[in-house]
Amino acid sequence: MQYSKVARLQDRLQKIDLNEIVTETIELFQPLENIQIEIANRLPVVNGDKTQIQQVFQNLLSNAIKFIDKPQGKIVVACTESDNYWQISLSDNGSGIEKQHFTRIFQMFQKISHNPDADSTGIGLALVKKL
Repeated sequence: MQYSKVARLQDRLQKIDLNEIVTETIELFQPLENIQIEIANRLPVVNGDKTQIQQVFQNLLSNAIKFIDKPQGKIVVACTESDNYWQISLSDNGSGIEKQHFTRIFQMFQKISHNPDADSTGIGLALVKKL
């Protein structure tokens, strides 16, 4: 349902401080004793729909947390400014995604993990791409 509503929600644009959004989202996942989440540098204020931007960061952080396969995980949120846009990145020390799956992981109901403990619907990254 969230996926189908994306186009209808885009009328609620406002200035959003990504530092606040990311900090609030990180707090949703805390306490995580074995995973450190770091904001590497100051994130920008952007125009957007607050709910949609929150959903993007919730899905990306949730995936990173879910698939870290090490005893001590580390997730880093960072940004760089280019000519006409901000590039926001989220990296982690998990197992990663093989290049052959890069297109598939952003399609609806596609999962590459066969881990029965990973609560995954295959919708999260498709929703992130659409947003």
